[in-house]
Amino acid sequence: MILSHEIAKPLLVGLLGCVSTIASHRRVAIYHDGLRTVVAEVEAGTKTRRELAKYAYSLSFPFVIGAALPYALATGIIVIHMVCLGGDVIGSRVRTWRLAGLLGFVYAGLMTLVVDLFVLGMRQLPLGQANLHLLWLPLAYTFPLLGAIAAGQLWGAKWGAIGIAATLAVWWPLHVAVRAAGYDKHGPFDSGSITLMLATIVLFVVAYRSVKTEGTDLSFFEPNIKRIHGNWPFLVVIAALISLLASYHWLAGEPGQAALLGSGLAPAAAAVAFFSAIGFIQLQGMTGLVSGVWNQDGYPDWFLGLGYVIGNPFAAAAAGAAAMGVELLSLRAVGRLLTTRPVVSDLGNAIRDSMDLLPNIAILAGGVMAAIATAGVPGACAIVAAVYINDVRGRPVTPLAVPVFAYLFVALVQGVGAHLGAWH
Repeated sequence: MILSHEIAKPLLVGLLGCVSTIASHRRVAIYHDGLRTVVAEVEAGTKTRRELAKYAYSLSFPFVIGAALPYALATGIIVIHMVCLGGDVIGSRVRTWRLAGLLGFVYAGLMTLVVDLFVLGMRQLPLGQANLHLLWLPLAYTFPLLGAIAAGQLWGAKWGAIGIAATLAVWWPLHVAVRAAGYDKHGPFDSGSITLMLATIVLFVVAYRSVKTEGTDLSFFEPNIKRIHGNWPFLVVIAALISLLASYHWLAGEPGQAALLGSGLAPAAAAVAFFSAIGFIQLQGMTGLVSGVWNQDGYPDWFLGLGYVIGNPFAAAAAGAAAMGVELLSLRAVGRLLTTRPVVSDLGNAIRDSMDLLPNIAILAGGVMAAIATAGVPGACAIVAAVYINDVRGRPVTPLAVPVFAYLFVALVQGVGAHLGAWH
């Protein structure tokens, strides 16, 4: 079984890379919002494929290398940005869809093998591996506050403080009640997942009811809606494959979800995935309607969230396909929502801000904790020094990734040093 998974994982991730790259090449689906609205320039003759690929690379690979990669190396879970953003670059550059699909498969499959080999090597460093859970622990304990932080970003510090108090007032009594009923398998974390889901619903309802405007004439979007609808077979297959991979916990959405999923907290990762989807409705919805090009992951990352909590891969694939169907059938409704309810768009911005603010703090705290447990004072100093150097150099690496990269370095140095000492 282990051997079959070792083979199946790169093959299935490679298959996702294949179809994602073909979708990018054919302007069916583009993962990066900034690229989605400019890909038509190749057909218009205002950009060459080389120029488009260079632009796609400048948008995508800083995030792939500087944010997604360290989480994949630390957890063994492929972050979807690595597959789909890489597919955007390949699909933009290659002239034929067949070659694009082949290169997408090779890229995603080899990337998965490299990640798995690194994780296998890390397992030979017992101390570094044993303390890895500490890296994610502060995030696991604080992720339900995402909703409160989004409220603060949207309505000010007063409402952020009220949101934090409300979150705690709901979370802990709910944990006690759920534990008494015998359902809470992961301590307070499952109850935290429910709390974040409730907060997400409350935020959306309040934003929806806040202000209504006249909106705009949606007839402008009609040709693009028909184009997206016409690509439904491709989009449904991709969504099914994404959810299937997520059901095996081989694929995750944004890095915080990978951290939670790597900690065995699938419900928590799913709650963050649904929270993320609300945050991206405005950005993905408008860029999709304007360009006629959709996203492989739909409104990121609810296809993945479904897979996290559905144990059966076939059921997960069916759920992902159905979820994409819901998205496609609701394109006009989403267009009306975004043009008549401006606070929903503001909420999306606030949610995305919260998904930067809280994980940055939590992962930094976790990096220091894990490094202290692994290498003592030098380990802690290494984490802080890495964050400082990255900051003064203009943050070439995403702040969310720096503590993870730094901890992996500490674990490798400590592990190699321990092996050399034992050998001598």
